[in-house]
Amino acid sequence: MRLRTLAIALAAGAAAPHAFAQEDAPHPGKAVYDASCASCHNDPLNTPGAERAAPLSVLRNTSSTELRASLTGDGIMAPMAAALSGEQLDQLVTWLTAEQKAATVEWDRALLCEADNRTVNVSAANGMTYFGADLKSTRSLSAADAGLSASDLANLEIDYAIGIPRAQSLGVGVASLGDTAFVNSGGKLLALDADEGCARWIYDGGGSRTTPTIAEINGKTAIVYVTGRGDINVVDAATGQQIWKATGLPENGVGSVRGGVIVHNDKVIVPISASGVASGMNPTFECCEGHGAVVALSAADGSRLWEYHTMEDAEYNGLVSPTGVKQKGPSGAPIWAMPTIDEKRNAVIVTTGENTSMPATETSDAVISIDLDTGEQNWLFQAMELDVWNMSCRSTDADSGPNCPWQFDEANIGRDFDFGGAAILVRTKGGLFGIGARDILLAGQKSGHIWALDANNGEVIWSDRVGVGSPLGGNHWGIAADPETQIVYG
Repeated sequence: MRLRTLAIALAAGAAAPHAFAQEDAPHPGKAVYDASCASCHNDPLNTPGAERAAPLSVLRNTSSTELRASLTGDGIMAPMAAALSGEQLDQLVTWLTAEQKAATVEWDRALLCEADNRTVNVSAANGMTYFGADLKSTRSLSAADAGLSASDLANLEIDYAIGIPRAQSLGVGVASLGDTAFVNSGGKLLALDADEGCARWIYDGGGSRTTPTIAEINGKTAIVYVTGRGDINVVDAATGQQIWKATGLPENGVGSVRGGVIVHNDKVIVPISASGVASGMNPTFECCEGHGAVVALSAADGSRLWEYHTMEDAEYNGLVSPTGVKQKGPSGAPIWAMPTIDEKRNAVIVTTGENTSMPATETSDAVISIDLDTGEQNWLFQAMELDVWNMSCRSTDADSGPNCPWQFDEANIGRDFDFGGAAILVRTKGGLFGIGARDILLAGQKSGHIWALDANNGEVIWSDRVGVGSPLGGNHWGIAADPETQIVYG
């Protein structure tokens, strides 16, 4: 195997002598960690309810910027860190990052291509334009488009590797244009020479983990991706210069973008994830607030066109936790995945997650069709009713925290069986001369189910449970479909 490694500054995981090893007293950040973090992060795989937590080794190789983003504001760990003072938070971050070496060079500058190789050919053929490969989210490329055949896959070798210092996350997909790959990591959007691994240009947009999308905007080939919670960045694919930047959050300012956005004609479609699923672990939090939404922006300038919400804003629902904390609802039905576009019906298709507090809504664990012009709901299919769950819930009611919805409704069957991936739009071949061909939507659920729905109205055509399913299993991140062979992979 040929391995050509491109070393960029200092790779994550490099260690220096512990800055506090010679001190008589232990660092105060260790005491904060032991009291507030160790129960989940010391051994998450063997700790019931902590399976989603990152181990200490990962935390210690995460940058202070990423740690603070996670522990404050809308960060996933903010509810658990809410009781920490500013001094304790500083102590914790300092202790976790004490063994990290500082980069001696600007890693992104070291990654730049030679001066004569800093041009992106925007007239080249697209490869992976979206995370789902196309507007229909098939996640399928022909051998001609991919430049690979099935027989090539067994012979692939590592060509080069790029280390992104102190980064523990990478945009979940790569967009490609000719011989340029657009990668999002380390707070940078990189236009990489796919053959050499050097950067033709670098856009410093800030923290992000969304997948870049390639689109035509204002007469230019552009890269569209999200930074922060919901800032939509439109970047000239040829030069890396910003075309425009605007917030994609709904008017209430709640939520964030997880999967990425999709562009169709004159609109940027922004899926919003918000639910309180992590906040529910905080026993003093009035659980829960936040819900999924879709925001449509003008592709020309980022101005807001319409927004759709999976439910009304949460209010006090009359419930009180066993520890005396008032509860709020409804909440949840977040939209994790990038949307699918149904051009024939002028619709955007989104999939949703579970509710996180009572009352349950019909929009959770659902596939929803929304009119592209107005933002009005066309139809809705709900795969599972009463899936009301948040991260205070454990394997049994007795082990669950006070904000777990099971505390309030014994009939509740919620088990976190949301749709984590996009629905796929395909057309069946039908019989002789195509008679009986129809457009269907395919969606995979964490329960292990695959659903086939009529694209006209959302009615179930067939379903099959291909796995047992679990909160971390089943069909978690999506499926793929081959339009030619009519085979579904997931």
